[in-house]
Amino acid sequence: MKKNLIVCPVCKGSIDSTDLIKMTCSSCQNSYPLLSGSVPVIVPDAYAFVTNAYLQYERILSERTADLQKLKALIGGGYDRLGSTVEKLELAHSTNNDILRGIADALKQYVSTDSLKDAYLQDKPMQQNYLFNYSYLIRDWGGEPNGEAEIQVISKNIIDTLEKHGLNKEEDGILFLGAGMGRIAYEVNNHCNINSYAVDNSVTMAYLFDKISKEDLPFFEINLKNIEKSDDLAVKRLASKKFAKSDRSNDRDISYFVGDASKLPFSDNSLSAVVSVYFTDVIPLPMLIKEARRVLKTNGIFIHFGPLEYHHDDIRFMYSLEETKLMFSRQEFSVGDHQTVVMPHCRVSSTDMYKTYRVWLFVAEKQTLPQKIKGSTMISIKRNVDYFQKGEIGAETDKLHSSLVVGINDVFEG
Repeated sequence: MKKNLIVCPVCKGSIDSTDLIKMTCSSCQNSYPLLSGSVPVIVPDAYAFVTNAYLQYERILSERTADLQKLKALIGGGYDRLGSTVEKLELAHSTNNDILRGIADALKQYVSTDSLKDAYLQDKPMQQNYLFNYSYLIRDWGGEPNGEAEIQVISKNIIDTLEKHGLNKEEDGILFLGAGMGRIAYEVNNHCNINSYAVDNSVTMAYLFDKISKEDLPFFEINLKNIEKSDDLAVKRLASKKFAKSDRSNDRDISYFVGDASKLPFSDNSLSAVVSVYFTDVIPLPMLIKEARRVLKTNGIFIHFGPLEYHHDDIRFMYSLEETKLMFSRQEFSVGDHQTVVMPHCRVSSTDMYKTYRVWLFVAEKQTLPQKIKGSTMISIKRNVDYFQKGEIGAETDKLHSSLVVGINDVFEG
């Protein structure tokens, strides 16, 4: 983990990453788990996060164990399913469950009895989809022709955009939001002379990227719908870096960590680019823009590539593309024209089930903020606002603090 940009998400103090068990903030002494000695979990209240994640994995493992027992009961139980098919499905589930068990055990090291007492299982929309989603594993590291074609389209667009903006220097830093299995970051990192960081809120994604960077990973693609041949119900796969044929080799590692895109562990004005591939629609846009603006240098760029399908359920923040670009403009970004690309997403040949997305590519460049409002500043308001004043007025005291709220997350204080 590069130490020059990574900071504590709580107090923005520097993080000591020399310990192979945990990382500790030198200022507030908050510590952050280091799964398997190499996957940092850098979120506020990290141990509560890890405990909840551990409970999620244990629950899904329990559910899958029960499913395996149901499968075993089919053999000789009077049902018409072939014993060989059931046995193959049993092997597939067992193999994939072993991967989940490895992740759960990595988390368990940081779970205490006291934390379990205080914990409660937090279910978030679509969270279980990312506990173990082999469609991304197949696309990124499975060597599938369909997946490789998608990866090359995305990577080329990102690389071309970075080069167009002159971002190919050693002092530049680039962050990939919602990095998933990490293939896009890997391709860009291998092509560009730039320091690469990747973040995802899914422990599975970060853990498996780290594992594949060290060794090949056998797993099964399990398909239970729209299958013509029984052999395609469970297809043995291999995830490997050998399937990535980059133009040139780069000896710089990608710093990949589990993190929260709304509370990034980066210092202010520290990054040259933030890349959002299929992620701008995952968290509410005001939070995303605010944090992207904070970590980007002046003239740094935010690259959006993806649809706006929305993976949250807050209708206030389900914007059109036009509104999305306008939101960036209102936060002092210069937003360029968008391009449209139509392409399949995570297409798997055995089922031939996939989505075709109309994705958009646009770039928003961070501009210098206007000067802060001072006591003598005159302002003109063109829409309804909320105005608050609080403080003390007395014979010897005259302290007033004003807050002007002009929109979500737009608060001017003085």
